[in-house]
Amino acid sequence: MKHALAVLAVVLMSMALAACQAVRTPGRISVTSLSLIVDATDAAHGMCRSFALSRDDVSTFFRVATEIGGPEFHDRAVILPCRYEGTLTLGGEAWRFSINAGGAGYLYKADGTQRRYLCEQRCHKGLARAFGAN
Repeated sequence: MKHALAVLAVVLMSMALAACQAVRTPGRISVTSLSLIVDATDAAHGMCRSFALSRDDVSTFFRVATEIGGPEFHDRAVILPCRYEGTLTLGGEAWRFSINAGGAGYLYKADGTQRRYLCEQRCHKGLARAFGAN
């Protein structure tokens, strides 16, 4: 009986630890449109000159950024006056996307599905040029 409880405890702990791991976006990503949006009325809009994303950068962002839930995303996301918006296909499905210069990203489907991403550590290293880092 003690052995069975120990095994059950190990299994439950393994499941709990797996749930804490960052979720990555799997599948092939193909960017079909891309445009820069700048809020010129925001005093900080000058920083947008160094923010440049290519279609490959968008694909990289959604492959390496961390998917974050609503409340945590709201607390941690930095929203700046410029973003790239467009459309992409992921795993054969059409999505709209938005990637803000502060490293916050969104995927939206027509059915209302929404995913939120933050570009952290590994993501920033892979996209340093795109986000204006030298």
